[in-house]
Amino acid sequence: MPENKQTGRVAEAARDAADETARTARVATDEELKTGQQAASAVADAPAPVLVAVNPENAERVLLLEPIGGGEPITLVLPPARAASVALERDTAYRVTDAEGVRIGVTFAATGRLAGYTVRSPREADGAIVVRP
Repeated sequence: MPENKQTGRVAEAARDAADETARTARVATDEELKTGQQAASAVADAPAPVLVAVNPENAERVLLLEPIGGGEPITLVLPPARAASVALERDTAYRVTDAEGVRIGVTFAATGRLAGYTVRSPREADGAIVVRP
């Protein structure tokens, strides 16, 4: 199916958000990120952003999503071995704490448009991200 202009814009916004995630990942300490205690995600300026998190454990988990630029944090309770979701603000970067082992994605949807990407903490073998102006 050929890509229309609207779908292209959502996909471009998702790619831009992934790039922003790479730039904001250094907000937490390297050790926190590499142990999975924190992750960072930039939400694209795209329609209806929703964070979806899946808890693989048989115990309840609680994630804290803190807007990096300031604002009210969001608490997301994950039931045992289930998923939960929460609407996010567009064009905002978040620090996600207590995310170790949790699978996280951000989706966008509007009539005729759909996009998404995963959020993950860097792994031990990952190299440093170099951002050049």
